[in-house]
Amino acid sequence: MKKVIFLLTLFFAVTAFHDAKASHIAGADISYVYIGDSTGIPFNYMITVRVYRDTEGIPLGNGPLDLTISSTTCGESRVKNFPLIPFDDPTSPFFNPNDPDGGGYIPGYEICGDSTGTDKYRFAQFLYQDTVILSGPCVDWRFTHLTACCRNSDIDNLADLGTGILVVGKLNNTAGPNNSAQFNTPAVKLFCKNKKFDWSQGAGDPDQSDELLFSLANPLGGPAPDGTLLNYNPGYSFEEPMTTQNGFTMNSKTGVVTFTPIKKEFIVFKMIVQDFRYDPGFGDTVLVGEVMREIQIPIENVCGSENSFATGPRIDVQAFGQTSTDMTFQEIQDLLGVSGIDTSANPPGGTNANPNFSLRKVPIINSYSCFDTSVVIQFNPDFKAKCSSIDPTDFRIIGPDSILRPVVRVNKNCDGYVGQTATDRLELILEKPFDVNGQYILYTKRGNDGNVVTDECGFELGQFFLMLINVSDCPPLIYNMENVTVEQDQRIKIDWKVNPEYFAKGAASVFSAWSILKRNASAGGDFYPQEYVKDPTLRSWTDTFVTEEDVDLTRYEYAVQLIQNGEAMPATPNAINNIVITNELVTSNELKFDWTSYNGWANPQFQFYFGEFDTISQSFNWQPDGPLANSLTHTFLLAQNIPSGDSSLYGFKVEAESLDSSITYISESNWMYIDFRPEIDSIPDSTIVDLGTPYVPNVFTPNGDGFDDTFWVSLEEGGNFRQYPEISISVYNRWGQLVYENADFNEVNNRDEGWDGTDINSGQKLADGVYYYVINMSDPDTFTEKNYQGHVTIFKNGQ
Repeated sequence: MKKVIFLLTLFFAVTAFHDAKASHIAGADISYVYIGDSTGIPFNYMITVRVYRDTEGIPLGNGPLDLTISSTTCGESRVKNFPLIPFDDPTSPFFNPNDPDGGGYIPGYEICGDSTGTDKYRFAQFLYQDTVILSGPCVDWRFTHLTACCRNSDIDNLADLGTGILVVGKLNNTAGPNNSAQFNTPAVKLFCKNKKFDWSQGAGDPDQSDELLFSLANPLGGPAPDGTLLNYNPGYSFEEPMTTQNGFTMNSKTGVVTFTPIKKEFIVFKMIVQDFRYDPGFGDTVLVGEVMREIQIPIENVCGSENSFATGPRIDVQAFGQTSTDMTFQEIQDLLGVSGIDTSANPPGGTNANPNFSLRKVPIINSYSCFDTSVVIQFNPDFKAKCSSIDPTDFRIIGPDSILRPVVRVNKNCDGYVGQTATDRLELILEKPFDVNGQYILYTKRGNDGNVVTDECGFELGQFFLMLINVSDCPPLIYNMENVTVEQDQRIKIDWKVNPEYFAKGAASVFSAWSILKRNASAGGDFYPQEYVKDPTLRSWTDTFVTEEDVDLTRYEYAVQLIQNGEAMPATPNAINNIVITNELVTSNELKFDWTSYNGWANPQFQFYFGEFDTISQSFNWQPDGPLANSLTHTFLLAQNIPSGDSSLYGFKVEAESLDSSITYISESNWMYIDFRPEIDSIPDSTIVDLGTPYVPNVFTPNGDGFDDTFWVSLEEGGNFRQYPEISISVYNRWGQLVYENADFNEVNNRDEGWDGTDINSGQKLADGVYYYVINMSDPDTFTEKNYQGHVTIFKNGQ
């Protein structure tokens, strides 16, 4: 009986001794880069080995690592000690206060599993790095190291645990220097069951022309240099190292591992990354390198707790230019103008030690300026956003003017290396830049891809994560009408002024158009957009739509409206009209002239002018008649100003001036004429040709029912009428964007063809609404030209 007890005691003692001495090696990888070009030493390589261990085992110590460098074809084998590069800087994100030997913290180890656990420092990484000078080009260079014994006895899938990890790197440098794949994620990570994961083990290759191939492999134990294949427990293999729902797969091109665990367990798997290159000497692709990584994954039952707010990518509330404030649930609802929204995406207020779940912590960003066109969202480096889940429709930005600033593109920063699946920085590209002062609301929503931004573990950030952006440096938009004048009795010219600081600070980036507003003040009409002009530097505009007859008969009133970011700003607070002068013969010696008032400035003064036409200069010699005054009438004495028997053409006009010396504009009226020359024989009636009066529809219904499906211009015909041989047309939407244009519209100007309401930009039928047209009709034979403008309504549901 004593012997039995002794044997049992010995068995437990050996087992206890094994665990006490076990290093609990948890993973390892190797990589190398060629540095001969920078050092000037041929065949010079920098080799890096990382070893991971479970801190529940015995310490590794801070001694060096022995690496064997060998080549059978070159007949070389030697060992070099690689020093430990400690993570001993307390300010480093890798600093691990629980490892006195310089082992580093593993960022993001716990984010996919129980993020409220206390074992975030349970695993540590050890970095060994040094240079190696090879003796020459060989096809079979090997870099090997057998780590300390042993693996953790809690591992479920491996049967052979009493050995270290055999680390192997290979190099064929006969085709030239080579850089191996460089691993970009740690080899240890915590996951949980019943969640699908796409975990990137991708590695970038500095040699851009090389191709990488990822594959699963059997873990190796000692002895070196070839090692021993380790056995798996029943139900496991190197291709299926985990108990999963639909299998365990690795993308051979990217190294992304996909799995859905369904059991709490502790597993190990290994991958190798082969590096291929085209060798012109062989005329084929050859293997030029190979590195490996052994990975350890604990699978837990629970993925974080509801109160931890650790699910989903975390916004870095400490990023540059950001502060945060605590807001109540109701305050957030009021801010968004939405009832019943879920605000749990924002973390609780208070401190981490004493969270207040009645509050939500809302980041406030103060680092943006007026006219910025993008917003950067910085995630906590441990909690990166998953690249494939990011879509522009995941975000919404609303300005203080309640106008939406759509996110049209996202720079994901997901192309840093081959197989990258997560990012810690997004740049949201806005369709409409910041252009007014105030607080902009940025929040997340469920996008067109069916999800909100998720992290690399598959957790969503959640809808209505709220961020506030303060913009306060937008220059004031101040603009006014300055003057309206008739030019040479033919056209009307307008001038306006804008606060120069506005465009000097970058407003051109949000400029869409100047909308020239016009109304027939004589008839009491309403303002309508006469034209949209796209030059932000423009401060004057000439109305070519009026005719010489128009300026003699009609008083028009003008204003200007800025279209900014596709939205109409308030029009100039003032509108100005042109001056229309008329006359009547009172007696045989008196001509009475009257003119409309002018509202370009306060208390305008008017100067009446008459002038004789100079046939040599082809202009009038204008001279004032009477004093400058505020009267709206003037009597002109013919005998006093025009010699008896004179045979000349005389013109008459009035000009408005200001008594304010700071106003340098002059507004001129139309001209009236008296011709004392003998009459010219009239043109024979047989040569009179009248161009028909156009009929332009104000509505059409492009619905394919055969009635009013097209927009076209019908012209009066018959008798001495004839069609305009040349017709051009342009149509604009309410924001001044050109939606249709045809310089040869006369070729399709009929009921069956015409314009069918198709947008020239998208090729799609335009939405119902009001559109603005400009039509030019001309006859080169008679040098006649007419311009027409107005509005047409598209109404597809009409009959």
